[in-house]
Amino acid sequence: MSADPAGAPQPLVGEGGNVVSPLDNRFHLVSVACLRVMQIRNGGRPRLDPAGHKPCVMAVAEVVAGVVPYYNS
Repeated sequence: MSADPAGAPQPLVGEGGNVVSPLDNRFHLVSVACLRVMQIRNGGRPRLDPAGHKPCVMAVAEVVAGVVPYYNS
């Protein structure tokens, strides 16, 4: 995640150009990654190179890289 000169985090861009907010905290990261793990285990295609990693590691990497769209409710 990049930051502007003032130090405020920039929003992440998800699939289709939808803007999503940056992760609020580590618990939000875990929630989003958990949903992505279930998608991968149910046949979802990885959005990053899996490089032999387990679904959990792949899901966290995808969320941190900003390739998984998610929304705050």
